Amino acid sequence: MKAFLPLLLSFFFIISCQQHTEATISPIDEEDELQEEADSLPRATAIFWLDKYHMKELKKDDVLTFRTAKAKVIIRNDGTIELLSFVEQQSGNAQRYIRYRLKDFKVKKILMDNGYINPGEQYVQLRYIPALARRVK
Repeated sequence: MKAFLPLLLSFFFIISCQQHTEATISPIDEEDELQEEADSLPRATAIFWLDKYHMKELKKDDVLTFRTAKAKVIIRNDGTIELLSFVEQQSGNAQRYIRYRLKDFKVKKILMDNGYINPGEQYVQLRYIPALARRVK
């Protein structure tokens, strides 16, 4: 009986150490197309939170979600941002709200001085809260 237990343990050890070949799953063509489309979009150099200082305007029953719009902008030396175009089509309300918030939005001076954000034409992500966007006419 004493010899049977080590024999049984060694048998389980040998079986568990064998390499099993798993069947590879071929990727779906649709996923490849989506990946190529995502790779063809220009990369954003920065993410700007347009509503960072406007959170107090949220009401108690508002849902706290955010949306991201990728846009082509010009960042000026003083930190102001001029919106040129959106990469993907945005709703009219979202476009109006983003333009409204960009009127008083400025890139922090320390980010410009340290070279994290450079002035000029570039693609950025603009994040906003849709609950606040519904209130702007």
